[in-house]
Amino acid sequence: MTKNLKALTKAQLTEEVAAIKELLSKGSATPEELKIYLDYISTGEVQVEEHEGFIPVFANSSATIADATILARFAFSQILGEFEQQLTRTMRTVHVLEEVAIKLGATQEMFDEVAEAHDKKVAELTKAQAEEIIKQQSETAGA
Repeated sequence: MTKNLKALTKAQLTEEVAAIKELLSKGSATPEELKIYLDYISTGEVQVEEHEGFIPVFANSSATIADATILARFAFSQILGEFEQQLTRTMRTVHVLEEVAIKLGATQEMFDEVAEAHDKKVAELTKAQAEEIIKQQSETAGA
């Protein structure tokens, strides 16, 4: 009979089971636990090797409304941060393109003409999409 060197002793196994039961049975997560988990979900990687076993156990444990609120606020702030970065890049690109257009001879009249044509096109597309949605809803209701 070969012995698996990675196998836990009965005492170690009992200790691990007790630790997992404690994690699963307690109410709200500690700030440290939330920090470990938030670091993991923001990077997709465990920051400290010791936390590798913690992540799946914590991810499957029940949460309080307070825990869920903290996680939701974190996710929302991450989304807002990414949106802000994207918006900043877009605004920079628009500004650069506007400066290039002016250097190439674009006038305010040209900008106004293109803006008016763009607004008209967007209005037409929006109207067409709204009509398609109404059509699909009436078909669904009639079926």
